[in-house]
Amino acid sequence: MFGFELQTQNVFVPRSGVADIGEREVVYRHPVGLTLEGDETHLLGATSELEFVTKPFADEASARAALTVAARIAAKLAEGGPRDIAFDQNTAFEGGTWLRSGTLRITDPTFGAQAQATVGIPLAKLPTFFRAVLTRTGHAGHLDDLETWSKLLEWPSGPSPKALGFRWACQLFLFAATAVPLSRLVDPAKPTMPDVTNKIFDFTDAAFTQDVHAVTLKLPADEVPAQTLVLVNADSPKSAFLALHRTDFHAMYQALPRFDRDLLAALDITAAIWPPEYGGPDHRFVFPLPYRADPLATDVVARTGSPLVEKTEWLPRGVTADHPARWSLVTHGPSVRAWWTSVLHGDEARHNLAKDAASPPPGHRGRDRRHLADFPDPKVENKADYYGMGAFPTDAGPTADDRLAVYEIRAFMNDIAMPAKAELTSARWATVADVFFTHYFPG
Repeated sequence: MFGFELQTQNVFVPRSGVADIGEREVVYRHPVGLTLEGDETHLLGATSELEFVTKPFADEASARAALTVAARIAAKLAEGGPRDIAFDQNTAFEGGTWLRSGTLRITDPTFGAQAQATVGIPLAKLPTFFRAVLTRTGHAGHLDDLETWSKLLEWPSGPSPKALGFRWACQLFLFAATAVPLSRLVDPAKPTMPDVTNKIFDFTDAAFTQDVHAVTLKLPADEVPAQTLVLVNADSPKSAFLALHRTDFHAMYQALPRFDRDLLAALDITAAIWPPEYGGPDHRFVFPLPYRADPLATDVVARTGSPLVEKTEWLPRGVTADHPARWSLVTHGPSVRAWWTSVLHGDEARHNLAKDAASPPPGHRGRDRRHLADFPDPKVENKADYYGMGAFPTDAGPTADDRLAVYEIRAFMNDIAMPAKAELTSARWATVADVFFTHYFPG
């Protein structure tokens, strides 16, 4: 199964007497398998950005048909150029129906789009999928590290293809989730200028973050930075991932053959997936730097031992902001060992919930445990209420024992064959399908 998302710069704006259209809210549905939804925006005066989302399809023809309808709707909305378009609930439009009332502001009649693709991959084909993502988006250098990590564990008779794919999935996740890019630690003397998606926050008062800063700068053990400023992306923590797991790792583990599960469960993490030279798994953390959180999350203390932190952005000297950002932030995620334990057994911090501890990360709301075994039903669950990272179970594969891990290709726009966002206008949206089916479709 596979689907596509096309996020545009056209936005929903407030309308008197009508509830605002916010992030992840569905406003239009077409029977071909297409919805129009709100996505996060940073444009002042807007409530969300317009995004075209296809449902998951099992065949190429249906997916292309949905993208064709999406382009046709975009062209219809573009008629008349930049303007505000009012729409009303339960009214027909281009073969579909508006599910909400609101106002859409057309700022870009060309509908230049940011594209993503989501696809279910058989566990045994995950290494091939990850190689395609890394090599085609300019990150081939990561493969050397992953190839080295993949030799950590010697299986008695060699790993099964499914177990090898699962291990690559875990290691690629840890590779991204434990990284501390120096670019995210800001020099106060030469600060990175904040923009609409990246804000600077002062964490000098947070001992753990200051220690991460000191280690990253390779300072002597008795020395700490004078000031610890962290650049936080508005879409963190998932912004760190080239390929984001939509299926949680506990579900992937449960989909392995019994022999592989028993072997992994008997091993210490350093023998299974975590290189000893990277530091003890009890002292290294998944998401070691602060990331943005959902202020409505209620279980942060239970999962991390610390509450959400409310901070106003730090601004360089001489820079002012009419509306300085104030974000809810999580200082760091669980330890690597706690995460691995949750992969095997479920998340103890959430009463043994059948999810790993990063699905979703602390500070984000997950789905109701009553529905976790199934894919979300829009008639039962509101997608605006939960975070997408690890929200799904495994999907059904071609045979009963061949499960699929669902991944979102977040780096899809960086593929060497994709046009730039400004060039991926509605007239060229078919390019999305061409690139996907040529290079990422598992077959």
